[in-house]
Amino acid sequence: MSKPTGYQFIRIQGFPRGPASKRHTVGSILAEGLRQPGHISHIPGKPHYELERLDSPLEVVEELPAWLNEQMKIARNKSKRSDGTEYFRSVRKDALAIGTVIASLPESMSEFNPERYKSFSECTTEWFKDFLSPYEMLIHFRLNHFDEEHPHFHLWFTPQPNEKREFNWSLTSVCAQGRQFYHDLQKRFFSEVGYQFFEERAKPFEDRKPRTSRWHAVKQRDAINLSTRP
Repeated sequence: MSKPTGYQFIRIQGFPRGPASKRHTVGSILAEGLRQPGHISHIPGKPHYELERLDSPLEVVEELPAWLNEQMKIARNKSKRSDGTEYFRSVRKDALAIGTVIASLPESMSEFNPERYKSFSECTTEWFKDFLSPYEMLIHFRLNHFDEEHPHFHLWFTPQPNEKREFNWSLTSVCAQGRQFYHDLQKRFFSEVGYQFFEERAKPFEDRKPRTSRWHAVKQRDAINLSTRP
């Protein structure tokens, strides 16, 4: 099976709690991922996704926000006072609540190969399970999207349930690191998995375009649609 022409794309991000009406929160990423009305303006056609439960203790994804609130309410993070003594504090309301991995194949949906995509999604998911394990993280669900330009998936992960660890709740060890951490992650992933599915690990700097936010991308697309109406 030949590789699709293109560059490796994987990204890790973290998001705090919040309702679907507030951008870049747990509520909004769940709503966008599950293609809820009001959150699909960037989808060019009919929504098409598949949700898979992985290692989550939850039966359905809709239970995730309430589970996060419960887990974060009883969690306690270790901290230090100015004199060096340690104490435990409650988790901040704006602390990262969920981590996400996005991984995409460079092929277009018109070239979609189900067998290749299945191999890619399963290999990548297993790799990230191993990568996240030392950080005591748990991958809850995998969300496959087939309604945008490229087939891709999202992994939604959090710290393990409180009863399986020492009640700390911190996603910063994975989702808020420096550039070198993610550079090393990209290199390691390519050498162990990505090389099977991508021709190159990274696009040359001279070929890269400044990243446009989703909000601006939607505005630009709507402006183009208006200008081309008869």
